[in-house]
Amino acid sequence: MQLDLRPRVLALAGAVFWALCFAAACSSTKKPPVVLPADDLYKTANDELEKKHYEAAVRDFKLLIDNYPLDPRAEEVEFKIAIAQYEDRLYPEAIAALSDFQRMHPTSPELPQVEYTIGLCYMGQIRSVDRDLSAATNAAARFQSVFLRYPKSDYAEKARSKYQICREHLAERQLYIARFYFSHRQSQAGRSRVKSLLATYPETVAAKEGVALVAADARRAGDEELVHLADAALAEGHFTPPPQDPEEVKPGFLRRLYNRIAGEGVLDSEVAREGSPAGAGTELSTSDRLASQEVLGALISRLGTPASSQPGEATPAL
Repeated sequence: MQLDLRPRVLALAGAVFWALCFAAACSSTKKPPVVLPADDLYKTANDELEKKHYEAAVRDFKLLIDNYPLDPRAEEVEFKIAIAQYEDRLYPEAIAALSDFQRMHPTSPELPQVEYTIGLCYMGQIRSVDRDLSAATNAAARFQSVFLRYPKSDYAEKARSKYQICREHLAERQLYIARFYFSHRQSQAGRSRVKSLLATYPETVAAKEGVALVAADARRAGDEELVHLADAALAEGHFTPPPQDPEEVKPGFLRRLYNRIAGEGVLDSEVAREGSPAGAGTELSTSDRLASQEVLGALISRLGTPASSQPGEATPAL
């Protein structure tokens, strides 16, 4: 005897059908989330930002932008979203938000701070000198942009100081490689690296240390001429590049070169380290300045042509 299962199947199908209908009815009557008024969202987000609750601040600021795109505070809110992301160390997100702000608000009075903060975001990603240098390079470019494009802004001098820190880091990479070569008795490779260091970052502490490495290596090799030039450069204490054609001067160097020639200041690095206005008892006379340039120029020429490592040379792990 066989059982007829059709009634049970039909009953089950009916139950499933009515359950689906009930679920659909419930979902259709569900109320959308309540969005606070714009003023309340603005106040709440600013309170969260002040308390350093950056994630909550960004969330509420974004709610305000999404639901009230025509709010007169929209530009300010977009800027604060980016600042909150920077403070939360979400550097890629902050860079993207700040770059969008620059594109969307090209006449904003906040642009100097925006560019400066992008530099800080890149600076926050700088690692040791044996790692990738793109963050330091990008940071230096952004800080340089601030004091070249907005020289009268409140961020110009701060950017100049950060710019020099980035240059020092980039110079330390060259010094790191030069030390490796000298420690492995690869004198020519080490000297070429120091030449590149002096030509590119002449005002840095790393440049002075590079000259000291050259002097020590030359003494070991009995190269009295190079010893004399290196010692003379160290004695001068002012690592300034030889005069260049104005068309060939790299951006960022123009002001330093003008100050040295006109006698109106000292190296940017010295200003940053001493924290005092340029020229306070440290100016060189025109003859001393030209002599300093001649000494360093002679040393750079004597070091030979910068070159990549030759076949068979050991290279540092980077």
